[in-house]
Amino acid sequence: MIHYIPEELIIKIVNYSDSVANLAQYRLVCRLWNTIVEPLMFSKCITINSAHGALALFGHLYRQPTYGKLIRHIHFEDYLPGTIQQGLLHLAFTPNMERITGEIDDDDFYLLMNSIAEKGRGKFDKLKAIPHPSCYSAAYVITLLNFQSTLEEVSVSLKYDNDQDYNSSWDLPSKMELFVSLVKLELEADMEALFDTEAMLVDCPRLKELTLTLGFNDTIHVKSEIEAWAPTNVKIIDTVKKLRITHECRSDLLEYLLFKYPNTDTIEIDVSRPLIASNNNLQRTVNVIKAMRFYKVNFVVNHTDLTSYLKFINADGIPFCVEEDDENEKFRIQISNF
Repeated sequence: MIHYIPEELIIKIVNYSDSVANLAQYRLVCRLWNTIVEPLMFSKCITINSAHGALALFGHLYRQPTYGKLIRHIHFEDYLPGTIQQGLLHLAFTPNMERITGEIDDDDFYLLMNSIAEKGRGKFDKLKAIPHPSCYSAAYVITLLNFQSTLEEVSVSLKYDNDQDYNSSWDLPSKMELFVSLVKLELEADMEALFDTEAMLVDCPRLKELTLTLGFNDTIHVKSEIEAWAPTNVKIIDTVKKLRITHECRSDLLEYLLFKYPNTDTIEIDVSRPLIASNNNLQRTVNVIKAMRFYKVNFVVNHTDLTSYLKFINADGIPFCVEEDDENEKFRIQISNF
């Protein structure tokens, strides 16, 4: 029977677990395990699911302020009152923080991040990701720019709240070259024309993963028009491996992206707007999908287009499944090889 386990072995055992819940169970083994495991818990990703959980974390950090320096990643899963979010930020946002993720629509949260970083003694040079608001926020853009040199992930919406005043100094797309560490970008915007997309992406030379939620006011361009425009107007980036398209899927957008990012091997499409039938949109879209090593696609299709779409996909030999969305009176076509 084993009566003693060295501290080094205990640390190796608990480090195999990425789950904070599992680590909490390890704390119950004995006083020694609790002493070792409790600080390790704070170095894992801490997900805040409720005000109760947030207040529990606040209580821990209030009693043991030094544990705040151990926290590397906090994820806000659901809405919390601003006072609770800001209270946690006061205790947990230190130069050791690497990621704060989730959706936060409170400008005061971002202003507090800036204030803490400005007044802190150490440099916040490990921060790779910060939360994002659901709509354009000047306070958020200012915060992004304050941490521009270290951020690896940026999620930005250019959809404007009616109460938000616009200022050209907050024009983030014109400043993307400042994010020298950026490898993952999520962009949401309503745009006049497909060709405007290049101006948004031209200064992101190190991207590895791109998610686009775009709406366009122009019609789908024929393929020959994309082929004529792209060679002289598009800057090719060879680092991108994964593309994700949401909201609306257009074949001309996919053709442009594949030209710009020729080394893409994975594409995910999950859209809410019905697939457009004009200009061979489905055929061109399927051709792009088939060029990918990995693909996972979820199309929305109107009742009137379903039969013709299924005939084409069947003839092309691509495995698929169809689900009816009774609420919206539409169908979903799913195509995937992973």
